[in-house]
Amino acid sequence: SPDLDTRPPAPMRHAIGLRVQQCPTCGYCAGNIEEAHPGTAERVATDAYRARLEDPAYPTLANRFRALAWLRGEEGRYAEAAWAAIQAAWMCDDHQVDEAAVACRREAAERMVRAQERAQPITQQQGAAPLLLVDLLRRAGDMALAHAVLEGHRETIPEGLLTQLVSFEEALLQAGDRGCYTVARALAHATAFAARRW
Repeated sequence: SPDLDTRPPAPMRHAIGLRVQQCPTCGYCAGNIEEAHPGTAERVATDAYRARLEDPAYPTLANRFRALAWLRGEEGRYAEAAWAAIQAAWMCDDHQVDEAAVACRREAAERMVRAQERAQPITQQQGAAPLLLVDLLRRAGDMALAHAVLEGHRETIPEGLLTQLVSFEEALLQAGDRGCYTVARALAHATAFAARRW
């Protein structure tokens, strides 16, 4: 079962690092370094890009995703930037670098908001994007903001699977729980967890 923030289960979760390539010459990071957008070479040469790519506070793979997130943000492709930042957070999780993971999730949340303001779709499933945003904020420890997002989008989330996830997220927020949970666990324990915490 995937995590609530969509991280896939094994074996796919172990291949996430293969989703980003880095040019050994210039440091350009992308899903496919043979493809680039106008202005990419100039952006890759900036100090801002290099600082992300070489930040010692983050794992190497996280830095590649962070560099990609920066590039996509500079291009105004905020949905893609958000997903790159989310994957950077996963790499930080794997290396147990909590502060770095929090920073990546906050960046991803900010990019998601920008994407939504510009009508750039985050996911194809109706109501899933607000739940993803809530989980990012909760995992980052921004409980009040996560709760506000959940309340603000409650009416847009269709009945069914997603409403069960809403109940589970609500219980986690009430408990101040920043932990990582799978969708399967949320569905299996949403009612019992909510009853126990409330």
